[in-house]
Formats: sequence, C-alpha cells, structure tokens
Amino acid sequence: MPYEVRDATAEDLPAINAIGRAYSHLGGWEINDAGGSLPLHDAECVLTCVSDGRVRGWLYANLPGSGQIVIERVVTDGEYRRRGVGTALINELARRYEDRCLVAGVDPDDRPFYAVNGFLAADDLLDPMVRPAVTTRTCCSFRPNASDPHPVYQQLLPAHQGPARASEDEPGDRVE
Repeated sequence: MPYEVRDATAEDLPAINAIGRAYSHLGGWEINDAGGSLPLHDAECVLTCVSDGRVRGWLYANLPGSGQIVIERVVTDGEYRRRGVGTALINELARRYEDRCLVAGVDPDDRPFYAVNGFLAADDLLDPMVRPAVTTRTCCSFRPNASDPHPVYQQLLPAHQGPARASEDEPGDRVE
C-alpha cells in the first residue's frame, strides 16, 4: 500500500491524538499545538504517515544537540499495524537525517520492530555517546540505559536496507 510520509500540521492533531488515545489509556500519547507532554511547536520532527487522505500513524522526534535523533513515539492506527506504517515513518526520519544516529527508548515488546528496522544491541551500558562505525557497511546498535528500565536503541546510519518482515513491523507486535 503506498503511503505518504510528511510533516504533521495542526490540522492533523485530531487524527494523531485519536490514534494516540487508542494506543494507550495511560496518557502521554497526544500532541498539543502548544504545551502538554508532546508539544507540536517544540518538536524538531513530527511526521505523519497518510494513505487515502487519512493519518495512519505518526512519529515524534527531537534533536537534543548531541548529533542524535531521539524518537519519542512511533504510533500506528490499530487497523494499519503490520502494514509498513511504522517502517515508513522510521525510513523517512532516517532519510531526512542521514548523518545522525537514531535513538529510541523502547519496551522489550517493541524490540522486534526496532531490530527489523536496523537497531542492534550496543556494548556499553552507560556511555550515551555514539561511536563511529569501523566498517563501511551499515552499523547499528542499541543499548539499555542502566538507570532506565526501558532499553535505548541506537541506529548509526545509513538506515536499514531491505523490507521489514510484516510480523515485526510495528511497536508492540510480538514475533512468535
């Protein structure tokens, strides 16, 4: 299915927030035009994935000044999980910032999605810095943060090449 990945606008917020509310009843998954836990005007990058004129998923990321891109959220409409929406969002982010490392704090259930999209375990549990790749091929890593119960994933670009397996395409999807 062809998707258009583009920058989010204030007009996208009702659809973005409906998807966020459906994803988590705990809160923190809604973007506000101003203020709130995910303010639209403060994010360096908020992408939407659109098909048939409707938002099917979104990604919220920040550039903290360390040369990294921190992915705060990747959320997909429940009816569009395992259909490439999350992968399309990650790939567009990687394309836009090909000279940066992607970092995402994720739960263990989300590891398959990030692994399929080129994120691998790092060696150092404490050092938040990204070391340059020694090889010319794609070099990726993810590392758990010792003080954070959620693993942190890192991706050294160029981005993962090749299609994701459909069963591992979205955060929260488990591979059995």
